[in-house]
Amino acid sequence: IFYTATGEEFNEKKIDENPFGEGTQTASAFFSMLRSALRNKSRFYPSIAACRNDAKVAYKGDNKRRKFSYICGDCGNHVAGNECAVHHKIPCGSLNSFEEVGEFCRRLFCSKEDLILLCDDCHKKLHDEEKNKLKLEKENGNI
Repeated sequence: IFYTATGEEFNEKKIDENPFGEGTQTASAFFSMLRSALRNKSRFYPSIAACRNDAKVAYKGDNKRRKFSYICGDCGNHVAGNECAVHHKIPCGSLNSFEEVGEFCRRLFCSKEDLILLCDDCHKKLHDEEKNKLKLEKENGNI
């Protein structure tokens, strides 16, 4: 029998099932939290901010509250800042173990040349194509 910092009892089996957070968090939940935190912080990385700034133009419309628009790197449409996303040309990959942290961070915090600003529609279309391609490869046994 083991004891937590608060003096609660728990057994080894619980630690084996949930190896993180003193037996309260699964590996999947832990790496999901880590991946989310890294992605959240990457928004402020200089190359990602530069990618957004390069696509920023003065807004020329009727909405007096809006000052800037962003040009989609795929379709060329002008969209609001909350209707676009910086896309990694080389996917960051998964983060399911400590061995994958280095490669995930290397791809996440990449140079500006490996990034493109896309409107939400083009970004969704691109990711849907990637998911369908991956699904076909799994069905054909290539993965």
